[in-house]
Amino acid sequence: MSFLKQIWPVLAFYVLGDLLTTIIAMEMGAPELNPFLASGISLYGYPFLILYKLVVLAVLILVYRSCRSTSWWKISRYSLGALGLVLCCNNVSVIGGAL
Repeated sequence: MSFLKQIWPVLAFYVLGDLLTTIIAMEMGAPELNPFLASGISLYGYPFLILYKLVVLAVLILVYRSCRSTSWWKISRYSLGALGLVLCCNNVSVIGGAL
């Protein structure tokens, strides 16, 4: 299976879903609760959040290259995809509460 097929949940939920819902929530007045991201966003804006997501993807590529035949690869991609789903759901609830 190709790399992109294996990481579609990560791309859909952790990268795109969390990115878009975070930006929407912040535009509606919700704060970013991650201190590292909040600091970076306050200094550099949303491009910092995009850069952060790209760095996470780069690390995921390194994990894929070094561990793709082990269970660490499955654990990494499924965990990150699940985390993205949780973050999206949280952001959507924040957005829904702000309406």
